[in-house]
Amino acid sequence: MTTKSDGTAAATIQLTPESGAPGRARDFLTRFVRSEGAERYAEDGRVIVSELVTNAVRYSRTEMSVDLELTGAGLEVGVYDDGPGEPHITPATQRGLSGRGLALVARLAQEWGVQFAERGGKRVWCVLTD
Repeated sequence: MTTKSDGTAAATIQLTPESGAPGRARDFLTRFVRSEGAERYAEDGRVIVSELVTNAVRYSRTEMSVDLELTGAGLEVGVYDDGPGEPHITPATQRGLSGRGLALVARLAQEWGVQFAERGGKRVWCVLTD
């Protein structure tokens, strides 16, 4: 974990694309928010990071990083992977047993989006606020 000069706290973890990655991401987020006294973000944050990492495992199949940043405005959760494509919310009429992850993220987070990296890949991020 890193505390920046502006008082924000940040942490990053690298994960491999395997079935245990979402659980490791949930544990990482839980430890981070507890260490910062920000447990209020734990429940929704665990759901969100699990959904984003599951998508990265399922669709990109590349190593990924999970970054967390706690600011005065809230908790930002980001998942970077090297996979191609643009994540999008699947319309409710087209969802089967899967395809609900980003819709859930959009419902829980105050903001979310996708940033494409010049080197390739993308970072899907969201912000939780009080």
